[in-house]
Amino acid sequence: MEQYETILSICIPTYKRANILDGALSSISKALQLIDKEKIELVVSDNCSPDNTFQVVQEYIDKGLPIKYIRNTENIGADDNILQCFRLAKSKYVWVMGDDDYIGEKTLQVVLESIQKKDYGLIFLQKETKEAKVIEYQNIEEFIKEVSYLLTFISSNIVATKFVSEIDFDKYKNSCLYQVPLYMTAAKNSHNNLIIYDSSLFEVGKDEESSGGFNIFEVFLNKYLTIRKELFADTNDAEKNYAIEKRVFFNKFLLLIIYRFYIRRDIGNFKIDGGWSIIKKHYGKEPYFYTGLLFSLPIMVLKRVFKRLISK
Repeated sequence: MEQYETILSICIPTYKRANILDGALSSISKALQLIDKEKIELVVSDNCSPDNTFQVVQEYIDKGLPIKYIRNTENIGADDNILQCFRLAKSKYVWVMGDDDYIGEKTLQVVLESIQKKDYGLIFLQKETKEAKVIEYQNIEEFIKEVSYLLTFISSNIVATKFVSEIDFDKYKNSCLYQVPLYMTAAKNSHNNLIIYDSSLFEVGKDEESSGGFNIFEVFLNKYLTIRKELFADTNDAEKNYAIEKRVFFNKFLLLIIYRFYIRRDIGNFKIDGGWSIIKKHYGKEPYFYTGLLFSLPIMVLKRVFKRLISK
């Protein structure tokens, strides 16, 4: 059995967002006041930022925050900086967290109390909830159905560090989804996985200027759905469960993306080249795809119009 000096590594990849990182470190500093700091490893992986990132980190180190600061000699790319964070972790669990996501004051207390009860493969943090609760899952398909495409959201997942060395990350290079095969593999190969439901766990970053830079349809349809199908191909009822996941993905995520990008034309920094071809490749034979376009999208438009009218 592997021995770890600490329980949880919080690793933050960052690049040229010193002011935003300042907020993240501030939130962690407050949360650390309620726990034993000796149980936490805190790492910042700076991807050769040209701004005052080092000075911001140093200020927190001077205040007593136990930060291990790593500065790359050159920019190695966002994906590889994230991967570096996973590999730098020395604790039993690693939480790679976006530098624009701020944790709640009691988050570390809640997380540590939950993850020390058993050995877990993956711990998912569900902030979209009305009731604070903790649910343990032994059935992998039930767990995956519950978390679904939110496995792509890096700050919502804490993974057992021992699985990092088991992933052939080269296979997923340039996918923008290094974390997904890791999370899925950890969940699949563990007897216990956990979901912590609490609306105060963290605040999701809203730095639209730095978000995107990739083709959202290529990443989430061609790559995410393919990874999901391949990694669970050897499980019970694989085709049936994949079909369910694919439909959930369409209803809860893809319809919203179609509405945002093609109706509102709110593209931001994302790329959508060949989007419709990719969508039809995956959903063209599904009856619910056309039902969603004919009925759900018009309802979204009407809701937006109505909201504008009542706000005047």
